[in-house]
Amino acid sequence: MYQRILVTADGSSTSDLAVHEAAKLAKAQGATLRLIHVADSVALDAYREFAPPQGLGEAARRAGVKILDSAQSLARKHGIEA
Repeated sequence: MYQRILVTADGSSTSDLAVHEAAKLAKAQGATLRLIHVADSVALDAYREFAPPQGLGEAARRAGVKILDSAQSLARKHGIEA
């Protein structure tokens, strides 16, 4: 029924549950699972006067990678590469 499943990850327990359920569904359907994380640009803008923009962007990227790595680990527990 499903060929591709896209799920967002933000590191919250609710997000982890969504990844868990999406991985189970992907495995049952033989679907491809893709994960995405979107940095909150509004939150980043609030810190721009205190830190250089390049540093904030890099910090947001590193945080996003960490969140996606964690979500990938959850998917792997179900035998799904994401």
